[in-house]
Amino acid sequence: MSEELILRAIDTANVFDSAETAAGYLNPQIWNKKIEEYAQANLILAPLGVQNEELMSKPGKQLNIATGVALTAGSLTETTSITVQKPDFGQVTVTPTEYGGGFQITRKEMDRAFINLVEEKAADAGYALAKAKDDAIASDLNTNAGNSVYVNDKASSSIASTDVFETDAIADAITEIRKDNFDANYLVIHPHQEGYLMKDSQFVNAATYGGREVVLNGEIGKYLGLKVFSTTVVPTATETGITVYKAFVLGPRAFVVATKRKPTIDSKYEPLDRAFTVAYVEDWGESVLNANQICTITSA
Repeated sequence: MSEELILRAIDTANVFDSAETAAGYLNPQIWNKKIEEYAQANLILAPLGVQNEELMSKPGKQLNIATGVALTAGSLTETTSITVQKPDFGQVTVTPTEYGGGFQITRKEMDRAFINLVEEKAADAGYALAKAKDDAIASDLNTNAGNSVYVNDKASSSIASTDVFETDAIADAITEIRKDNFDANYLVIHPHQEGYLMKDSQFVNAATYGGREVVLNGEIGKYLGLKVFSTTVVPTATETGITVYKAFVLGPRAFVVATKRKPTIDSKYEPLDRAFTVAYVEDWGESVLNANQICTITSA
């Protein structure tokens, strides 16, 4: 054996490589200093309603909103007195409720963690409050909608898995709202329904017009004059044994959100627990304002 081969030989018994236990003491594990965010829904429903702050930072437990009832007009006959109509009004009542939660982190862990745990979870708390608001509004809109359409003119007793979201149903929903003498401004769909709309050549993506118009949170585009939003807070249900999705077409005053107190995050240190306790709270209420400005679109 040549001297060169001897010099190039590896002593496998004594070589120090990365598999050695001791190598683990020298080769550090690198941790990303930001917790990866979980998937967050587009929180878009609340801003689409009427925003009322008459209760905020002042006494009061309930907001009463008077709603007008239309007057009527008709032909008049000379020498005949005009018939006097008695004005009438309705009322919408909004009662704010506190929503919130809390979490606790020990001081020992705060001293050892390489990230700001309170800051990370405080951001999550803000999302949790917003999610609770959109969920509540979506449920109320679905329950109290004044109009509804099913794709392909189906009914809840006959809808099939092939009755997927399609654009004719959007036109039908707009028509239902306009038949009640209101305009339709917004379309809120589930991401499952979004996939079918995105394949339509008439759909205008938000990126196309976003440079010229204000694009709201969660807005994905425009169709038939409606601003289109996609969010997983759109309700689902089971009908005829399949999962269906309840999209909304909304007018400009379909519902109202009354704010009593904006989101607050309070924290304190508990000496006996040796932990930081954080509470997050928001006080608000919502109600359908005009049921006939709401039309659900049900699809598979």
